[in-house]
Amino acid sequence: MEKTVIAGTLKKIWQGIFPAADIDEDSDFFELGGTSLNAVRLSGDLNRETGIVLDIADIYEYSVLSELAEHLSCTGELL
Repeated sequence: MEKTVIAGTLKKIWQGIFPAADIDEDSDFFELGGTSLNAVRLSGDLNRETGIVLDIADIYEYSVLSELAEHLSCTGELL
């Protein structure tokens, strides 16, 4: 899946998790207040919307939206 499509989907999901935040491609999941429970929600929402399987560990390693989108565009495993 293309990086821009994944980034747009991630941004939409992040806006649902952090409704008061101004989210852009440089936003960091944990600096926005993300927790492990938010990470589980992100993984589930992304899978439901795109079929991509997101390992929770990847959120910790690629916590910036653009980095996570890039990682998933290269390695995103579809269910």
